[in-house]
Amino acid sequence: AMSASLVGSEMCIRDSIKMGGNYNGLERDIRYTNSNSEAYRGDISAIQGNSTLYNGSSIKDVSVGSISDDGELTFDDFDRNVNYFEKVRYADNGSAALYTYSSFMDEVTLKLFNPSSLDEIFYIEYTVTDVVVVHNDIAELAWNTLGSGYRENIGDYEVKVVLPNSDSDYRVWLHSSLKTLNGEIERTNNKEAIGKFNFLGAHNPVSVRLIFNKDLVPNATKMSGLTAKNAIIDYQTELSDKANAERERIQRQNMTLIIVSSIWAIIAISLAVSVYLKERKMKKTAFTMEYFRDFPASYGPEVLEYLLNENVTAVSYTHLRAHETSAHL
Repeated sequence: AMSASLVGSEMCIRDSIKMGGNYNGLERDIRYTNSNSEAYRGDISAIQGNSTLYNGSSIKDVSVGSISDDGELTFDDFDRNVNYFEKVRYADNGSAALYTYSSFMDEVTLKLFNPSSLDEIFYIEYTVTDVVVVHNDIAELAWNTLGSGYRENIGDYEVKVVLPNSDSDYRVWLHSSLKTLNGEIERTNNKEAIGKFNFLGAHNPVSVRLIFNKDLVPNATKMSGLTAKNAIIDYQTELSDKANAERERIQRQNMTLIIVSSIWAIIAISLAVSVYLKERKMKKTAFTMEYFRDFPASYGPEVLEYLLNENVTAVSYTHLRAHETSAHL
């Protein structure tokens, strides 16, 4: 669960992470810029997101800790007591309540040491500076909440975005890659919105975008000089249409697979029944009695001996000759 609150031009983030299995800790990479972004030149095409206009300036006020696991993880857990970790230069696996901090260019790497045997939830808190963009008509936040560097699948992910104050007209969107189309976001009130994914595969970025009344951030300093509201709405609608088209394509593909699988199942069952009935018919004989009341023919003692011992000896011939002799008397 992640909570991002806007304060002026800054975004205060609280992140809680519940892990499964056996582990010694957690590594979290946090970027505050897009290293592939293009320099902003005052063009409206910047609203497509690949622009330095949407980069933050720094990460500050980092705190790391854990909270006890009381079952299901919710946003209410942010209000519980945090066991803050000690910052160290190095820690061994198996260590508890320690973390290391390193930074390189536009990325901060945190390594949290707290083994799974303690059954606790990881907690990270930090502030990204200079992320709110003020246009001529609106203010905007466009932020990649997770990055794409995380290496584990996430079973359930929720992000809450909180405005500095109420705005009945604010708009919000949630996006990931076209490989992950199960996300949704809704306004819970005039100040907050919650986005949800019931599954996120590793390396899938998640972005949240809000446009709101610029009077809510009077101290923001990043001015675009653009009149951007309608262009942003049109672009986000285009992205939504692409995502919906991909969902429909996947649904059609799945339906086709279901139909084809059903046809093959019917064919297989029909063949199995046909073979069974054919085999059953071939096994039928002309004998319709329940059992033989008498021997079906006269057989000599040599046949009985073979049936009993799988061998014929002189004994059978002796009995056979005796039988023939008695038959002539």
